[in-house]
Amino acid sequence: GWLFLASTSHVYAPGSAASSAPLPESAPLGPGTFYGVSKLAGERLAQPILDRFDVAYAVGRIFSFSHANQSPPYLVPSLAASISALPDGGELELRSASAVRDIVDAETVIDAVLHLARLRVRGVLNIGSGQGRTVADIAQRVAEKLGRRIRLKPVGGDAGNSLVADVSTLRRVIARGLGQ
Repeated sequence: GWLFLASTSHVYAPGSAASSAPLPESAPLGPGTFYGVSKLAGERLAQPILDRFDVAYAVGRIFSFSHANQSPPYLVPSLAASISALPDGGELELRSASAVRDIVDAETVIDAVLHLARLRVRGVLNIGSGQGRTVADIAQRVAEKLGRRIRLKPVGGDAGNSLVADVSTLRRVIARGLGQ
């Protein structure tokens, strides 16, 4: 058997948006949300038990993802709903506009997990695109897909942090498994 433990990028201490350097699996841990704390607790509880019973497993630290069937409160569908409610050329108030996120399609996450399962990969791996985009850029891309023109108005305390995956380990193990 093999077990996949779905974790999150939110277990890492986010970098500054100014650097937006990709975070390797060895990056400092420091979750700033209850969600991140709970996922890190799950990792820390599961690992010694799985090791004790010699269960093959991988921990996937999944970065942001989206899918056409996803709904709010996720980022992309929330942006789409807000943009759709605006008149063309309207102003979108945007919190955390300078925050940088690594966002990938959910199908890509699923494909990565299936490859890891087939290869029975062990260890901690980041799952993401390896590329960061600001929330403002993501909002503009959503507006373009909707055929809408918008103006962005950053509001509130802008949490300009960065969560971008270093996916070199993931790419290496999948390429090796595919014989490349």
